[in-house]
Amino acid sequence: MCYGNFAVPTRISATVSPGRDEDLLDIERVAEQADSDHVRGELTIEGFWELCRQRRAQGEQSERGYGVVIPAVNQRDLMLRAEVADAIAREGWFAIWPVSTVDEALEVLMGVPAAEVHARVERRLQQFHAQVVASHSGR
Repeated sequence: MCYGNFAVPTRISATVSPGRDEDLLDIERVAEQADSDHVRGELTIEGFWELCRQRRAQGEQSERGYGVVIPAVNQRDLMLRAEVADAIAREGWFAIWPVSTVDEALEVLMGVPAAEVHARVERRLQQFHAQVVASHSGR
């Protein structure tokens, strides 16, 4: 069974720096402008499980295991093939993490409390601000 090239396990990382125009990008606004076909993925939870199962069978290991984050409101409507649900329940290497807030998702994805992520971001933004102020005062 082939699920295509979507739902590939990806490490989430970012590199940031002060922009030339010093504006912040509203990623939610940009995402709202995306085509609905672009943001929709049918069979993505099961397709991702299958991909992770195959990679695991080839010896790939994940420190925290494999899984997906879904909106908590969608949890009651989640329908999985019996094979997938049984494997999740019996084997425990794959998880489905329902989240209600971005902070809950941050904790699952980053493995640290959301408050720590926010503090790190705040410190980095303060560093950027100091760099911008210093570059403007030297003109």
